[in-house]
Amino acid sequence: MKIKDRIEKLHKDIETFVNNGEYENYLKFLSKFWSRSAYNQALIYIYKEHASFVMGYKQWIEKFNRIPVACTVCRSQKNKDCTCKERKAPIRIPQLAPIPYKNKDDEDKIWFKEVYVFDVADTEPIEGLPLKPLEKIAKPLLDDLDNFNTLESALIEIINENGFSFRYDTWDSEFLNGWCNYTLKEIVVHDERAESQKIKTMIHEIGHMFAHDIEKLGDMKKPKGHVEAEAESIAYVVANHYGLDTSNYSIGYVAGWTGGGDETTLKDTIQTVSKNAKMIIDMLGGKIDNSSDTNA
Repeated sequence: MKIKDRIEKLHKDIETFVNNGEYENYLKFLSKFWSRSAYNQALIYIYKEHASFVMGYKQWIEKFNRIPVACTVCRSQKNKDCTCKERKAPIRIPQLAPIPYKNKDDEDKIWFKEVYVFDVADTEPIEGLPLKPLEKIAKPLLDDLDNFNTLESALIEIINENGFSFRYDTWDSEFLNGWCNYTLKEIVVHDERAESQKIKTMIHEIGHMFAHDIEKLGDMKKPKGHVEAEAESIAYVVANHYGLDTSNYSIGYVAGWTGGGDETTLKDTIQTVSKNAKMIIDMLGGKIDNSSDTNA
């Protein structure tokens, strides 16, 4: 399939799963594949929704001494060894790989080629070779919020390093948990909320800080419902990556801002959510790793 056709089909597929009410499942899925582009995340989801860890054929062999099976039923590693009446091959999940090049005017350009990856469930260890441990897909940081202080400190660092200040405050509204003020360059969170709510709100407001400040990456002309859906979706993905399930709050929140099912709004958020969730997870990972090294 040509890359142009692949992307056009991808847009239609995204619209389909959003229209079918699968947005919550997709956000959970993003927390596992946060490092990949929005297009490649969507391709993995569409071809194998329950995938947990994917790599190319040679990568499985070279990095983990595993190999995609020839048949997912009998688990044979070679076609000739399959004993099934009808061999069931593993799913080849397409991915768009960027290839940089220079055109005739010496300008940097990028074109894409299609490559394929396989889910870990469709691989087996190579006989005679030592097993190599799989990389962890996510770091479950927030079991019972025992590490609240670590994550809180890392989030405040991200806020400060990007030109904003942070403070806790209290107010009477039971519905308003915090805000991001672009004029004063500050993020404020209610001091009397539960720890899990504080962390979720901090990530939500950081989502605003990155995605919706006209001086940074966003477009402040987006309607209120659109930016709130994006910020809460970013918070959902990042929090879920670190073991904090915010679905009871987040999905109702997103539905409220989008009128309970604005498919166009939800579809248009996917690129923004993917890009900014990846950026925040990258930043948090570095800070939490460094904190662990310091405290060791």
